[in-house]
Amino acid sequence: MKKRLQRKREGLYWLVAGEAKWNPGSNQIYGRWGVPKYLQHVSYTAEGLKGLLKDGGSKRRAAIAELAKSAGGKLEACYFAFGESDLYCIIEAPDNTSAAAVALAANAAGAVRIKTTVLLTPEEVDQATRKSVTFHVPGQ
Repeated sequence: MKKRLQRKREGLYWLVAGEAKWNPGSNQIYGRWGVPKYLQHVSYTAEGLKGLLKDGGSKRRAAIAELAKSAGGKLEACYFAFGESDLYCIIEAPDNTSAAAVALAANAAGAVRIKTTVLLTPEEVDQATRKSVTFHVPGQ
């Protein structure tokens, strides 16, 4: 028995026996675990740091939230940090292409360099551990 789970811009998603099903035209699963999340590792260029010094962190967070929203997503968390990356953001996006569009737009502006990591839920890792795959070690 199919039951409508939710309606998104890309189409309908269905809940069948407690499992979210793929929607044709999208490469993501919606449902039990929600919208896909992405961790963005942000490093400022010298020009970007000048802008940060001028505008401050709160204005940058607002700009990032607006960028994510323009791609159909949402900024979930935003933290400045010491170390290799200056800023870590977690965004929700409808799919990989939307997350990529966010990174491409920001990188193209030249003020930052963004590396995006797809985040998996523990349930998605559970599913991955149950998949049977074949791997041949090179040279053997």
